[in-house]
Amino acid sequence: MLGVNYHVNFRHDRLRSKGDVHHVSDFSKNNSHDKISSFSVSQETILTHQKLEPFLESMNRPAYSVWTYYELYQDLSQDQKSHRLKLLQTVQSHLGWDALAVTYWPVFSPIHQDSLSRRHFFISFMNRINPVYIFCFGAKAFHVLFPDKRFHYGKWMIDQLSLIVLPDIESLLPDNRILKNFVWNVLKKYTPDNY
Repeated sequence: MLGVNYHVNFRHDRLRSKGDVHHVSDFSKNNSHDKISSFSVSQETILTHQKLEPFLESMNRPAYSVWTYYELYQDLSQDQKSHRLKLLQTVQSHLGWDALAVTYWPVFSPIHQDSLSRRHFFISFMNRINPVYIFCFGAKAFHVLFPDKRFHYGKWMIDQLSLIVLPDIESLLPDNRILKNFVWNVLKKYTPDNY
């Protein structure tokens, strides 16, 4: 657990990745980067007034990376870990990424019904967590953040944050070795040397 006075500005003290995700797969050059425009509501206002469920409190902290997928809110709110969350935590463990390297954050919570408020929710907390990279698993999570874009794996930009789009977690299960190897190789390229 992080101490009260702990603060690392990961996004501004960028650590170099060990490669670029564009080398892993053939991605479309057009529309491969996108930036969501600034919102009219101040992000600080959202942070100040957002009441968090207890299971999200410990995840709302600085981290090198954020991992997200569409069902994450539901999975975090359950007493037992889902097969999706177990898989990601196993990958994280095998990569050797500790608690400072990863936090999980849902792309939305159930109180956010429209796409704009869902993006507000996610981006406002990214500014507090301040990750170097966001790993987004699956088309459904991707479309919450980019509702008008065509889904494809690769590196995207969202509000000046690097977002790496990966396959849906369900497609990795029960044991899709090809996609698991793809995800593993992409994540290894972004393993921080130190943090």
